[in-house]
Amino acid sequence: MGADDFFAVEMDVSLPLDIDEAIVELIAADKVKVPPVPAVAFQLQRMLSEGNASVSSVADVIARDQGLCAAVLRAANGSRFAAAKPATSVPAALARIGFKDLVALAIGSAMSGTVNTGGPLSDVRRVLWQRGLAASVFAREVAGSGKVLDSDTAQLCGLLYDFGRIMAVSAVEQVIADHDEARALTLNDWLDVISRYHAELSAAVAAKWELPSPVREVLTYLDDPDGAGPHRDAVRLIRTVSRIVDHLFRDPGLPTSLLEGLVAGECASKAACDKALARLPTSFLALVDAAKMQFPARSPTTWIQDNIHDAVEPAMPAGVATAWVQSTGTDHPVVQVQRNGFFILSENPLEPNFVTEVRFAIQGEQPLPLFCTVKSCRLQGRLHSIEFQLFCASAQVKRDFWAASRVLEQSA
Repeated sequence: MGADDFFAVEMDVSLPLDIDEAIVELIAADKVKVPPVPAVAFQLQRMLSEGNASVSSVADVIARDQGLCAAVLRAANGSRFAAAKPATSVPAALARIGFKDLVALAIGSAMSGTVNTGGPLSDVRRVLWQRGLAASVFAREVAGSGKVLDSDTAQLCGLLYDFGRIMAVSAVEQVIADHDEARALTLNDWLDVISRYHAELSAAVAAKWELPSPVREVLTYLDDPDGAGPHRDAVRLIRTVSRIVDHLFRDPGLPTSLLEGLVAGECASKAACDKALARLPTSFLALVDAAKMQFPARSPTTWIQDNIHDAVEPAMPAGVATAWVQSTGTDHPVVQVQRNGFFILSENPLEPNFVTEVRFAIQGEQPLPLFCTVKSCRLQGRLHSIEFQLFCASAQVKRDFWAASRVLEQSA
């Protein structure tokens, strides 16, 4: 996967001259910081994969982890379910939310400390983990239609697929902290380093955590599916899911037919792909919220410079269009519309690569519910100009948005 497949940011950072050699030494000396195994999450995964778990037995396991108890209750009482009465016990919460996404939620809760760690590359760590959460939802849905993996195992594989890259980010930060001799690297250099050690560090995680087969094989043979023997199709399926999720994050205009073709080539049906695409945004945001993934403010020594768009001049009369943004809880004026996105003005900034729910409204029309990614943000006078692009939009949502865009163009 090329460097351009990941982030719309540029980096200008001082790094050791021999960073590759330094990371090889870290791996060889077993000094890469692998977080503790999320034991409760994996126990839940085994129980659910066996197919005979009950609400009471699952609740008993969850009760051993206070953080997970809180996450399950947050999920049950979140906006996704909008119940009249709050769930006040884990069994009541499980009765409401079911077992879907439970393993991803458990691992997300357990790993929040690792992912929420600050540091110069915290933004990269955040985006990789967001991709993992999205891949876990997508993998569960597409696997349910085939015989390659059961849905719970597929979800775990999707979630952990990029974890080796997160470990690579941590390894880079370790190396930099221990060296003074330095040179500058671009974003592409960063991603080359991270991707080079993806498979090796994923295998290290699989070994340290003693993951069950075929999860272990998927993480160990990321770059060599044929080496996974009877699990080669599982490796190919999860690689494909990761590729699709990457496209969804960076290219809102990607034809749905292309995604369907990718999945269909890996033993999943078109119906499963449609279902996964439809379910992904709400499930993804619910996981982020329930796992309480409050990403830290950027370090003063951050090595990341955001992609900054040009100054945006209002292209339509004030008040013609607004966007209610869930993460800010308020309406914002829309000042410009593009084919797959739009610009708003806000008093407060939003972090790039941040996914949120939006209600896009034209004066006198019903609001159009959307899911969007913050593509870029810049200070423009006293306000912040924020560029949104559609995230995981169905063909119908795209048509509705394009129709609204044409109305706005005519009013400009």
